[in-house]
Amino acid sequence: MLVLLYESRGNAGGWIGGQMLIDLYGAQAVRSEKCEDDSHQASLLHDLVLKNLAEARDARVYRHERAGLENSEYRITAKGVSLVDETSPADADIDDLRIIK
Repeated sequence: MLVLLYESRGNAGGWIGGQMLIDLYGAQAVRSEKCEDDSHQASLLHDLVLKNLAEARDARVYRHERAGLENSEYRITAKGVSLVDETSPADADIDDLRIIK
C-alpha cells in the first residue's frame, strides 16, 4: 500500500482517494498479501498514518457527509518516501524485502 502511495505522488499534490487506494491495493496484491476485507485494508492504511509514513485528510465536500474511506484522501510523507527508496533503515512493522524472516 505504501508503494501505491509512492506511485501516486504525481497526482494532485500526491493525494489519492481512500477508497480508490483500497481498490487498487486489492487488485494488485498477490494472493499472500490479500486482506480479508476493506476494513482490514483501512486499518493497514491507518497504521501507515500512525507511523507517519502517510498522511490523511478529510475530503468531504459537505459537513453532513459521512466520514470514511470514500471521503478521505491520503498521501505519502517524506519518511514514507525514504522507506520506499530504501534510504532509511528497514521497519520491522512494514513488509520490507531488506528484512530476512
